[in-house]
Amino acid sequence: MAETRRFYQPVAVNDKLTVSGGFALSGTGTVGDGVTLTTPVVNNPAVTGPAPVAFASGTALALTQATHANRVVYVTDVAAAYTLPAATGTGDKYTVHLGATQTGAGTIKVASATDVMNGTAVLFQDGGDAVVGFNTASDSDTVDLLGTANSTGGISGAIYEFWDVASGKWAVRIVSDAGGIEATPFSATVS
Repeated sequence: MAETRRFYQPVAVNDKLTVSGGFALSGTGTVGDGVTLTTPVVNNPAVTGPAPVAFASGTALALTQATHANRVVYVTDVAAAYTLPAATGTGDKYTVHLGATQTGAGTIKVASATDVMNGTAVLFQDGGDAVVGFNTASDSDTVDLLGTANSTGGISGAIYEFWDVASGKWAVRIVSDAGGIEATPFSATVS
């Protein structure tokens, strides 16, 4: 078992300083108010992000902090309803990436009527090289993934991002292609 030492006086560090099993800094220097290493070398740092969570089928998915926070939910289901956890100000980010175009009435909603969304949606128009943008209203709590003929987005490749920024507050950003006559994906339907 590794020994933990607290240094109150400057201590010389020679050759190798190992930090939490397998991550090592090599070089020489001193430990005092800060750490200064001369000619440091980092050996084999393997840094990976959390793996995406796949959602292929089902009628509903309740997003949870333990399973979905700070991860990408990769969706190939074409009509599910998603519910965010209650906003408490954790700073957690929930990302939903569509791997299939929505063909049924899919939505992303807040957990209760005390939560609201604040943000924007950028939708690419199906005719021409243009985009249209929409912002939330003060009571927005629902994102529509289909609209009429995907007029609110929901096309394969769309990204929906939600940040738990404060108690009762979700920041939201949406980027999606859209079809038909583009319309706001935001509404207030949670009671």
